[in-house]
Amino acid sequence: MLTKSVGLIHIVLSFIFSIYFVWSPASLDYYYLLYFIILNISWSLLNNECAFSYLFKVLKNPEYKMGSTEDVEDYKAVLGDKNSTLFLNYILFMYIFNLLFIANRFPGLRNKLFLLLLAVAYVIYILMLRSAKGEQKKILQENHAFINTIILGYFVLNK
Repeated sequence: MLTKSVGLIHIVLSFIFSIYFVWSPASLDYYYLLYFIILNISWSLLNNECAFSYLFKVLKNPEYKMGSTEDVEDYKAVLGDKNSTLFLNYILFMYIFNLLFIANRFPGLRNKLFLLLLAVAYVIYILMLRSAKGEQKKILQENHAFINTIILGYFVLNK
């Protein structure tokens, strides 16, 4: 029961953030960007896992080793195989959509360029998760964290 609760919380939070463009005033864009950048960094630090997914896996199996599988098993536990895949693809797409939405109303050309860099880094990261293997994957993962750290520094210092 606890594991499914973690999955349900993950799904609800993912959905709320996915429809950011619907409920958000422009005054929250900076905070959404910080959330998104930190989320991206955390994925790299947690060996391509979301903290919620990792918690779910550890609750199911206390011997679970971080990064052993990149499946979002908590989505699957609640939504089933097919619907969890559809939901994950929807969430991945909506992150890009929300970045473009924010870039459209975020002030300053330099800020827009950094948002574009963030979007490109995110797309590369998703492609890496789906196709890279071994050492190539590790290098891309580390570069993703590095790029997002630079972007985080930029946004924090230019607030």
